[in-house]
Amino acid sequence: MRCDYGLVGIGHAALHYGVSVVTMRRWEREKRLSPTSRTLGSHRRYRLDGDDDRLSVGYARVSGGDQKADLTRQKAFLSPHCDKVIGDVGSGLNCNKPLLKKLLNLILNREIKVFHLAYKDRLLRFGQPLIFQCCKIIR
Repeated sequence: MRCDYGLVGIGHAALHYGVSVVTMRRWEREKRLSPTSRTLGSHRRYRLDGDDDRLSVGYARVSGGDQKADLTRQKAFLSPHCDKVIGDVGSGLNCNKPLLKKLLNLILNREIKVFHLAYKDRLLRFGQPLIFQCCKIIR
């Protein structure tokens, strides 16, 4: 699950550049044009509006300290797709976690271009739609 800020798929990018999807893939192999990011399913995403210095951020969370191994696995899963991964320990019902607040500040200050989660309920047990709506509004 992720919030996307101004990124398009390979088909849309190909239309924008006036080339085929096959050409887009060849350009990537030749290192002439690289996708801005990839989804967790490895789909290419391109930014068409120029350079962007915002971060691609992943958020991982476990409920307690005894689940640190799972937190490490989530971070390892997210890190190839992100510039930065935030790992939090605490209940999904607790909205007062410092790293969750840091993530929300990054979103609201438009410092994040793409936001990745290993699992949707890792963000919060309830209320994820509110955060996803914030992502859509402030793109």
